[in-house]
Amino acid sequence: MSRGPAWTAEEHAELIRLRSGDGVTMRPWATIALPGRTSKACENEFYKARLAQRTISAFQKKRRGRPPGPAVKPALVDEVAIAAPKARCERRQQDLDVLRDWAELRDRIAVCGLTGGVLGDPRPGRSALDQRRAASRDGNGAG
Repeated sequence: MSRGPAWTAEEHAELIRLRSGDGVTMRPWATIALPGRTSKACENEFYKARLAQRTISAFQKKRRGRPPGPAVKPALVDEVAIAAPKARCERRQQDLDVLRDWAELRDRIAVCGLTGGVLGDPRPGRSALDQRRAASRDGNGAG
């Protein structure tokens, strides 16, 4: 929101010419003033215009290399070609399968413990080590 009159293209060109100086060094803002404009207004307008220029340039650079949007509007879908309900059913079935797998995993963890449920370790007392210990206890107790 500017409080003064709108800037013209000629004023912008003059502002850039004054700021650039000799082309090597930039002139200080205190020495730049256009008729009816303060040096602070010139500085603000210069940087505002530069920001707008950079924004447009960045947008164009971002769009470069991409194809433009669709040149032709997509045709209306015939009633025969609608397949959305089938896709939804398949998706729902996949979701149910995932839920079923998670429920089975939770049940295995509840019965076998964490490593037994996830990694498939045997239940407590069913491993070879547990059976060997049980056999050695039975052999020691009987002897």
